[in-house]
Amino acid sequence: MAEEKICPACGKPHYAADVCPWCGAKVEKPAGEEPAETSTESKANRVIRAKIATKKQQVEDISQTGPFLVVCLGILVCITIVGILLGLIIIGLGIWWGVSRDNEEKKLKNEIKELEIELEP
Repeated sequence: MAEEKICPACGKPHYAADVCPWCGAKVEKPAGEEPAETSTESKANRVIRAKIATKKQQVEDISQTGPFLVVCLGILVCITIVGILLGLIIIGLGIWWGVSRDNEEKKLKNEIKELEIELEP
């Protein structure tokens, strides 16, 4: 998982290494990181690449562990005779949560594709 950075210009958090995806300000890399790819790249391309890096990190951060555990809890509650209705509700919530995370991941991947299209040749 990439380290979250704070832009010195606008103060917003991001995962990009060299350019803030929010304001386009140059962000110094911590010691030990590789230098910027190229200084001839346009500012628009650097900003888009920073946004892509941030969105890719957001995709990596999406986890299905929580929804899975909720579904398992619902199944355990269903095993008891008294908790069948409550268990079914919990299972439904877990499935809904998992689907909403899948949709968020798809949305972020589509935004990445759109940003990659915007890159200047």
